[in-house]
Amino acid sequence: MPAPAGKVLWTARTQQEWEGAYDRWLGRWAGQSIYKMQELIQINPGPELDPRTEMWLEEADEFGMMLMAIGKNLLLYLVNLYLYTGPADLYS
Repeated sequence: MPAPAGKVLWTARTQQEWEGAYDRWLGRWAGQSIYKMQELIQINPGPELDPRTEMWLEEADEFGMMLMAIGKNLLLYLVNLYLYTGPADLYS
């Protein structure tokens, strides 16, 4: 699942503005896959980040930053929920 796109895509006011921003955004990721939620959840604390994460963070908005902050905790919660209650409870 892709991670949230850059803020510029969410704040475009017209279709033309969005299309131009989208083309530039796709160009930044050309030749590689788009940043995924799995990568976001796997960020390890430390002084340096991998180049893909840095590139994603350069354009992240508040929602993306929130997902990054809660990512590992949310993943651990879902794994524990699955392990202790079963898959049906994930959707209830």
